[in-house]
Amino acid sequence: MPYKHETIKLHIPRIKGLDNRIRLTPEQRCYIRDNTLGLSNRALAIEFNVSRRLIQFIRDPDKHRENLLRRQEGGGTA
Repeated sequence: MPYKHETIKLHIPRIKGLDNRIRLTPEQRCYIRDNTLGLSNRALAIEFNVSRRLIQFIRDPDKHRENLLRRQEGGGTA
């Protein structure tokens, strides 16, 4: 029998104060993409309080596309 969290999708309304996910502005994304200081993915992730994977996807969009295709092939959401 599956756990409850595996079968029920949680809906978090996007009301200010309830949705705590981090949003990066286009300027921040551009800063990450350019990265003239030569900072590592880990350092950028700590600076912007996001995951290293998000930093990796911003810096290398091809990896992001490949990941989305693998997710669709496996039956996941895109």
